[in-house]
Amino acid sequence: MTSQSPQYQHFVPQFLLRNFSHPYKPDGPTKGRKFQKGMFPKDKVVRHVDFAVDPPVIRESPVNRILGLFNMYDNPNKPTALQREVEILFSKLEDQASQIFRKISKAFEQKSTVVSMSRAERDLMRKFLFLLMYRNRGFHTRFNHVTPDGYNEDDKELVREYMRKNNIITPLDVWLDGIKTIIELPMDPEKKWLGVLMGKMYPQDAMWFWLHVEFSYMAILTPAEDGDEFILTDNAYAIFEGPNTSALDAETQEVIDTEYLPLHTFAPISPKLLIVLRADIFPDPLEDADERVREARKLRRLACRAPLESPGSEKVRSLLADLPISKARNNYTVIVDSRLELKAGQPPKRRQTDRFDFTIFPVKQNHVNMINGIILDSCAPCTSIVFESRDAFARTLEWYLTAPCSMGKVLGGKHREIRRRALFKLEAISRALGSQKETKWVDVEEVVMDNVEQWRAENLDKQRNLVRLMNADLDGLYEGVHRQANKYGRPFSSKSYGPYFLLGKSSMTTLYWSTLTVSNKLSHTQVAHGIQQRRTLHRLT
Repeated sequence: MTSQSPQYQHFVPQFLLRNFSHPYKPDGPTKGRKFQKGMFPKDKVVRHVDFAVDPPVIRESPVNRILGLFNMYDNPNKPTALQREVEILFSKLEDQASQIFRKISKAFEQKSTVVSMSRAERDLMRKFLFLLMYRNRGFHTRFNHVTPDGYNEDDKELVREYMRKNNIITPLDVWLDGIKTIIELPMDPEKKWLGVLMGKMYPQDAMWFWLHVEFSYMAILTPAEDGDEFILTDNAYAIFEGPNTSALDAETQEVIDTEYLPLHTFAPISPKLLIVLRADIFPDPLEDADERVREARKLRRLACRAPLESPGSEKVRSLLADLPISKARNNYTVIVDSRLELKAGQPPKRRQTDRFDFTIFPVKQNHVNMINGIILDSCAPCTSIVFESRDAFARTLEWYLTAPCSMGKVLGGKHREIRRRALFKLEAISRALGSQKETKWVDVEEVVMDNVEQWRAENLDKQRNLVRLMNADLDGLYEGVHRQANKYGRPFSSKSYGPYFLLGKSSMTTLYWSTLTVSNKLSHTQVAHGIQQRRTLHRLT
């Protein structure tokens, strides 16, 4: 086996980068002037903050030389002809996905407010959005080790167990094989793909994919005001909005991530378009008109310990709770008396030919600023912050730096000092763009946690048991819960609970299932009832 020659491989696809680009126009005369590759007059370039240097500077870079790494998806453990197999598969999937993204952009350009997709197109989009998150530079860093011992993340025991069981050589193989499995996964309407996924991929990440696809819905946003724009960073597709906590190990003084709950995740398409995925624990007037569905959603909120605005409230506490979005309408349901019902004569099974109409929702400046601010709040590990208009970027950056710290800029956890330096960098750029306002941030003390090793061991047990539960009845995912309820008839314990309400996984760390576990107060029968109502909800979505 020999290594492939260097190839620049993007973790943000070029077809998306082009949406943020403009033709290069050099300053001064061009006659007799030497230009670098990709920076000839009229070549496509993007304007960005070079965040890899200190102090940061604003540059223009070629589309084909930004937000990527050399040989990022190469697998040196395979024969030369197969080392770039994943990159080749990516290219094919990107070609398919780009056509759907182009459909969205074209509808927007033609001032249409609705984008229609088939179920197959929608599922391909959900697959692609997950891969935009899972294929990024952070995950490459996480898995790029030559020995199992090199992998030292929170789920290291589970990864190493998986490698031993499946005779996998390196952690990089775990990651690349997972990407390949998802790309090739046939997403049938009956959801049989989950069994395929669990059998061929690191199971914790396989379940994460399932949760990402099944327990949130997709909406398309555009700024309502002409001067506002969305930004793009290395990790923008892996950022979520929602509670995120850490604690101080009383014995080692190490800061550890503890609990989090992804309520909104983002996928910038262009300066004027962005996809948001919203967790389906938020109230939905049309669906919740059905009491069974409403009660099932309440159970899911309880199961994931969703923060509510007040005791007994139905509103989820979120920075974007008032985002004016809703689920896509489809061709097999109708609204009757302010509630969703299946059309008369409509078969109960989903079909690939089902169609969904996604509204392009205009959002006001406060929401654009909030989304950009959430992305900026996680930019510390990034190399670039891509933007189109200097004025729009200067405005949203100044807003973020001077906004109340209730929306972010809370420094704590193990990345406290890294994030502080990132704030200083952003402040320097804001000054260069003309702002004179003072940056606001707040430092917080960590909650001290005792018995961290016991807590970690319990989390690992939960994850192992969750995999067992998932594999026990993949063919009858929902019906299996009823059988368990009838068989055991006892409350869920910390080591025996259903995976059906879980909502997500952190983009940079292992999933702390403890955040999302079902309360001990719920019996198997109660959860089984909730799952049955989830089936009702699925029929409508």
